[in-house]
Amino acid sequence: MKETLEQLFTPQFTANFFILILESIVLSFLVIIIINSTLMTALRKKRMEKAIKKGHCLIAKRTRFVYNVEGIHSKASNYTGYYHYYYKERKYKCYFYYDDLPPEEIKVYFANNPKKAKPEELFGFLENEKYLIFLICLIVMCLIKFAFHVDIIEHFFKNGFK
Repeated sequence: MKETLEQLFTPQFTANFFILILESIVLSFLVIIIINSTLMTALRKKRMEKAIKKGHCLIAKRTRFVYNVEGIHSKASNYTGYYHYYYKERKYKCYFYYDDLPPEEIKVYFANNPKKAKPEELFGFLENEKYLIFLICLIVMCLIKFAFHVDIIEHFFKNGFK
């Protein structure tokens, strides 16, 4: 058992393992770019159409706006626009960051929860979808690269899974 572990963690194997991880990360970023540019835009458009069909498209009116002093907010935007809108005779509030003066009225959309309404340019994005896609791609790429890595397969065929 000890000999197998020493053979497994040789400097060459360790270097190959790190190259495997780096290749997987690069391939994951490429897959994310492809998925984000094609599939996710289609899904966002579909979510938008579904919200409009359900009647979850509302007009929000600006109540006030604040000029952000640099460094106070984590966002690099200059203005914060505070809005309110009504859905089923209930008032909801929201705020969004803008580089220029926030508009008086904006259209907001929501899928199921009216508290989570967002303007058109932000609607349809899942919470942390890029991180989720990256994690899935990284795991899949590591498994594929690990499964087809010749040195590792030869090692396990010669010595078995000891």
